[in-house]
Amino acid sequence: MDSSDIAIVDTPPPGSTLPWQQPTLSGSGFSGAMVEIRDPNDNLLAQAMVQDNRWTAILPTNLRPGYHTWSVRQTLNDVTSEQRDFSFVIS
Repeated sequence: MDSSDIAIVDTPPPGSTLPWQQPTLSGSGFSGAMVEIRDPNDNLLAQAMVQDNRWTAILPTNLRPGYHTWSVRQTLNDVTSEQRDFSFVIS
């Protein structure tokens, strides 16, 4: 893996509406990597280990309703990928 190998959020599709109670995100990445979901202030919202090239993360329940843009990145063997931004609506 190198820094250009980004983690992908694919479930639910970006732009979707998520429930405020423990919304779950999932996607793809490098097996063995740690995926991080971060807010615009670089606060960690959730982490997940990639297994069989897939990861799943449960977000906290205290997210404000409305439109949010977060970032996802993965780290493996001290190499951290570029971050990728994605957006959702919390209902």
